Amino acid sequence: MDCRNFLLYDDLYDAQQRLRRACSQIAHISRRLEAARFRYSAAAGDENCPLRLVSKNRVMVCEGVLTAYFQYASRKERTIKRIRKILFVEGEEEEEYESEEEDDDA
Repeated sequence: MDCRNFLLYDDLYDAQQRLRRACSQIAHISRRLEAARFRYSAAAGDENCPLRLVSKNRVMVCEGVLTAYFQYASRKERTIKRIRKILFVEGEEEEEYESEEEDDDA
């Protein structure tokens, strides 16, 4: 195993850990979103309830954060697939990984 493969395995491990963490955060935020939607639906029936606007804002924020985590997890999943393809499929050019890695950082 040369130094390049070692670095790729390190990148693979790092990306997998970040994907696992993002998935656990997605599950947590999904539960919070369900709770916020429940509170909003309970408060939506009362027009004068100040909790209605607070609950609506919570729902919107949770949806935005959840969308951001979905995009992040999707990016990490693509990175994992790319690294696995480089490591385990012969004939793949390593320069492709380097150029795509620079795109992810931007």
